[in-house]
Amino acid sequence: MAHSSNNGRETRGRFWRDRPEADPRRPFATGLQDMNPTGWVGFLTQSACRLFHSFGKPAPGLPKKPLHALQSFGMVYADMLLGALLGKGWLTRRQVRSVCDFGSGTGGPALAILAFFGLPADRLTLLESQETQAARLRELFPKSRVVAGNGLLWLGSCRERYDLITAFMLGPDAGDGLTLEFVQRALPRLTRTGRLLICTDTATMHGLRCVLGQVSGISCQWLVDEPDLPLTVLVSKIDGNGPPDNLGNVNLPESNIRSAEIADAHGHLETEHYCLATPFEKAYLRATIDAFEAETPTHPGIAQMKRLLD
Repeated sequence: MAHSSNNGRETRGRFWRDRPEADPRRPFATGLQDMNPTGWVGFLTQSACRLFHSFGKPAPGLPKKPLHALQSFGMVYADMLLGALLGKGWLTRRQVRSVCDFGSGTGGPALAILAFFGLPADRLTLLESQETQAARLRELFPKSRVVAGNGLLWLGSCRERYDLITAFMLGPDAGDGLTLEFVQRALPRLTRTGRLLICTDTATMHGLRCVLGQVSGISCQWLVDEPDLPLTVLVSKIDGNGPPDNLGNVNLPESNIRSAEIADAHGHLETEHYCLATPFEKAYLRATIDAFEAETPTHPGIAQMKRLLD
């Protein structure tokens, strides 16, 4: 993920905002092959998608329009992550009948959510701060609720309760303000047995662990030892106002932030900081590069991104 400082917070920089839209001429399966995800869940997801598309039909829960590399990558890693949580007994399909996805971005993880839980589309709410991206999400999820604008304010004012609130690749957040506000606003929106699922980059996760230490009445389950998955914490509410449970024995990897002067599509330079501490974080950057190379091969930021992976 790209880090760029902004009054103590970090946000995705220009290179992220310039990311391409899907090319309708590019086969969906090609995007999946580019990612080469590991694990049985990823293999089965790819195989099912290729089978359906070979007959000219979309896989269940997937749009008919082809996906670009970032959407495909997001869908597959989210499916693998949900499968890992299911395998550990931390989530069940039966308990999740409504989901709110915070910071939906390109929509890849949300596609995995619909297919994994077998949700009706109208039981999914997507929150996206950028109006242009929200418009694309409305095309991708015509029967779901898409909320454009400040998702934190919406969470603070809505009356809905959700079985699962997700934040895939939350942040980045240097000052911990985003993560703290998100946790504080999301927890009251959970049902009694609801879960808050947060995955993010290594640097933000270090701050998130400190943030969760300030929140009472919660229990945390950590998935931080799978190299092909993002660092993840699953938060649930518990009775009482005691200190959070299960925060002390989490072995997070050291942050590895690399910086570069990245040119946007107009040639303007901006310093970007990328956390590349785990194989997944490097794969995430590769998927970003793949999307640009497929759709806008002359983008000036591609070569600079590749040098960060050397």
